[in-house]
Amino acid sequence: MIRKLWMIPVVAGLILVMPSAAMAWKPAGGAVDLVYWLGEMDFSGETDDMEGFGVEADVWITPRLGASLDYYPTNGGGVFNQLDTNYVALDLKWKLLNAEEKGFLSAGLGWQATALTVPGDRISTKGFRLVLEGEATIAGPVRGYMRYAHLPDLDDLAPQVTGGDGVEYALGLKLDVRYFEIVAGYRVHDFGFDFTGIGPAAIDIDNAGMIAGISWQF
Repeated sequence: MIRKLWMIPVVAGLILVMPSAAMAWKPAGGAVDLVYWLGEMDFSGETDDMEGFGVEADVWITPRLGASLDYYPTNGGGVFNQLDTNYVALDLKWKLLNAEEKGFLSAGLGWQATALTVPGDRISTKGFRLVLEGEATIAGPVRGYMRYAHLPDLDDLAPQVTGGDGVEYALGLKLDVRYFEIVAGYRVHDFGFDFTGIGPAAIDIDNAGMIAGISWQF
């Protein structure tokens, strides 16, 4: 009973202190990107267009510790005209090198989920990821950026589609035009699975193409 009585002021103190601490905290920086992705999907030999708008949000909790959230929904065309994909990734990262205005290099650990939907059916896979990313000033307002993610162990797509892994990477440029940045680059999602049924020994799902958009820094 005494222990419970002591808990009352402790909990009350946390309720009072935590909102004040949250209001006092300010991020060390970040960005929100809105990009258009015009890709080409290769689904085990079948190839056609995929496109969609993606959102990437980064926040630096401290000058070295950051988090990011990516969301990329795409819609198919041609042979994939009834196929939709949704890709979500959440990462926690640490700056290994921080040259401030000149650039940075960070590494992190995250989680991703990818869903493929056709009328009447939906399959999905998820798993953890290892991330390496960086930016570097090239000249004046122009910066280069890169991100690489390795996905070593993805959930099975189906009982006969197992042993998944994948990679994701993006390369590009950012041009600072005062109030925002113009983004242009190339993005790839590449997943592979073993197939234990009748047919090919492997199933590959690749989506790659150009991206263009704008980025707001804060």
